[in-house]
Amino acid sequence: MANRAHVDAAMADFLNDAESEQDRLPDDLWDLLELGLHHEQQHQELILMDIKHVLSCNPIAPAYSKKEPAGMRDTRALE
Repeated sequence: MANRAHVDAAMADFLNDAESEQDRLPDDLWDLLELGLHHEQQHQELILMDIKHVLSCNPIAPAYSKKEPAGMRDTRALE
């Protein structure tokens, strides 16, 4: 969390400084910044998937909810 806060603060400072400058930053720099943001977003998504995987491997298999999803009802009773 501290690393994320540090990166966020550094990027905010950089973007605020760039905005206050008279000259506009080159387009290729904005493209690189966008690529970096997408890269960081992918890291966050991968961390979430890792967490979900670990929870799915829980040996006591706790239920998230007692109610079954709509499409999961036993249809054999209808036969």
